[in-house]
Amino acid sequence: MFKKVNVMEAHFEQATGRVVAELLSAAANGAEKVTCRVVSILPETKGGSRKPHIHPDVEEVIFVLTGEGRVWIEGEEILIEKDDLIMIPTAVQHRIINSSEAALDLLCVFPAAEIPIP
Repeated sequence: MFKKVNVMEAHFEQATGRVVAELLSAAANGAEKVTCRVVSILPETKGGSRKPHIHPDVEEVIFVLTGEGRVWIEGEEILIEKDDLIMIPTAVQHRIINSSEAALDLLCVFPAAEIPIP
């Protein structure tokens, strides 16, 4: 079934080091094979630091909507900025770091209907 979601109508929730809005998922609106979130990473000075995590069964695709920061992937850090696309392989430790004081907003997509928010 066709789905249309407007991010301005999404419900944002506080999570560790970030604010998250689930745009598409089985729980949010019946999506069968995808989870899509908008995530705003807090600056490290405001609690945006979180521990590395993995997604054991799926890849994650991250598109940088606004801002800049770093992606930490198994000990290596890579600079990221607006309009960058990052693909995190399955079961690879990673985290996103907002090392500035400005917004770091991401679109995160997973090829599964349910992905827990770590």
